Amino acid sequence: MKLNKNMKIACICRGGQVRSVCARYILNDMFGFRKVLAAGWEKNDPDTIKMLCHWADAVLIVGSATKWLNNNSIPPEFNHKYLLLDIGEDVWHHYNNKELVKILGNLLEKMI
Repeated sequence: MKLNKNMKIACICRGGQVRSVCARYILNDMFGFRKVLAAGWEKNDPDTIKMLCHWADAVLIVGSATKWLNNNSIPPEFNHKYLLLDIGEDVWHHYNNKELVKILGNLLEKMI
């Protein structure tokens, strides 16, 4: 699936503080997207994650493929919307870490 600026995009990671926020930052500030939200599946009620998945045209799962596959918080009925950005667990600790921005920026650029 290619992303475009008319799409509603939910960026979801485990904690909702670093990887998903970085993806939202890149889409907003570097690529001019305006319908992007970030969240974490561990810090939100499952109904909130389900609501975001329902709202979104695309759901970017930013993190570890292993954690994603073993996660019961992500509703399977939205599998057709999921795009996995398998960058592993958070080792950057801040959403605007230069290395993280470069990694996600390169991945997201290929999706646009």
